[in-house]
Amino acid sequence: MASLRYPLLVLTLLSLIAISAGSISPSIGPLEYTGHLSYDYIEGEDAIIRIVFQFNEEIGQRLVVVNAPSPWSWSLGADTLSMTGGSLAPGSTLVIPVSFNRYVPPGDRPFTAVGTTSSGESNTALGVLAVTEMLLLHVLHIISVNQLYLIGLTGILLFTVVFLERRDSVPHIGDDLYDWSDDGDVIEDDTGLYSAIPIKDDQAARPDKPCIGNFVMNVRGCEPFPEPIYEYLVGEVLYYIWPGSKWRKAEGKAKDEMDKAKAWFEKYCIYLTFKPLRRSKKVERKMVRYYNKWYRQIEHLIKARATIQSDHINEFRWMMDALQRVALRKGKLLVVFIDEYITVWRPTLVSANALSRWRPNPNQDKKPVMGYQQIGINWIDSETPYILTHELIHALGKSAPGGPGKITWGHYQNCDKAMSQMYRQNPRRRYTRLSEDDCLGKTEYEEILQNKGGNVLKLFKIPGRKRA
Repeated sequence: MASLRYPLLVLTLLSLIAISAGSISPSIGPLEYTGHLSYDYIEGEDAIIRIVFQFNEEIGQRLVVVNAPSPWSWSLGADTLSMTGGSLAPGSTLVIPVSFNRYVPPGDRPFTAVGTTSSGESNTALGVLAVTEMLLLHVLHIISVNQLYLIGLTGILLFTVVFLERRDSVPHIGDDLYDWSDDGDVIEDDTGLYSAIPIKDDQAARPDKPCIGNFVMNVRGCEPFPEPIYEYLVGEVLYYIWPGSKWRKAEGKAKDEMDKAKAWFEKYCIYLTFKPLRRSKKVERKMVRYYNKWYRQIEHLIKARATIQSDHINEFRWMMDALQRVALRKGKLLVVFIDEYITVWRPTLVSANALSRWRPNPNQDKKPVMGYQQIGINWIDSETPYILTHELIHALGKSAPGGPGKITWGHYQNCDKAMSQMYRQNPRRRYTRLSEDDCLGKTEYEEILQNKGGNVLKLFKIPGRKRA
């Protein structure tokens, strides 16, 4: 869109110049060119009191006197310049500085000068006015001649820009957007919905013996150590694969990440069940339309790795807000698999993020969502193994939807064998260090046990066992 605005600006400026060329040219002419008309009164007895310079029609209609010699005054006819009010004695010469109010091609322009004496006699002289090239007037002449074309092109381009902006603009937030969150659009069955990934709900029965989890401590050169676990945690996590996204076209990628996370957390007696968040096809079509319009606005910023503008950040957040309202009503953590995801705390596109807080909704008719239980996974991290597992550590350590954990929220484990340790300089590249053998920090587990992800998890004790 920006590529069309500059031509539109140029055409608009040229059209304005073309319309006002007639009033601009008289001011430019004297600055660019000054010639001289001269009349030599060689022989005679009476003084010349009137002189008429006669030109061809092209010159006469464009000539202007820059500064008439005192006390002479001048007037222009269709092809003449008349000088009156003065007196020219025999043997004298009258020189008149002249210019043009419109473009005249360069060259020598002949003229005839007829002087009239006080007794009524005529005296004729011939002369030549040397006209040099006037670049600015020439440009104004070309613009003026093409005035109708310029105005027409400006109108066509203006219509095109307005049309494309209306087509590509991010819609204003209103009731239309929040219709995404209506309960009537939440579909619980799988009938005819291609967004579902059939992950088996195989939540384990209560274990009769403690799990043996491998933990690490927050120290350099740490080594995993086994420790029995006498409690287990159970929770449901909602997931949503954005319609039209690359995740939707390769659904096995998302399933693989959720299976990896499920198996990894079970080593610590944390049993997660992933269930799809359903949206009707009507709502999904609306979501695709909003997202595509938003993405077209920021695509050039992504390629340039530039900061995303605040307006586009807000529009993205409202889209996620519409989904999150459904998840919060169900008291669930929500994982969104989407092509591009913007974090809440910095205005750049990131690959994965476990949100904590979300700015209030300015729409006074709607209740603000102050805390979020949401994880966003970019398509970039479809090749980052265990990225969802990593982000779940952040999310499950939260004490409330808007309350991040003190230990699990950051990358605080000073141990390269910790699943939560992840440092990449470029968030636009996949990260390959995480693996199945990475461990949970001991202090991280204790915070998850205490906070339970803001009541996403439920705590149970293993029968007949006491915590060590």
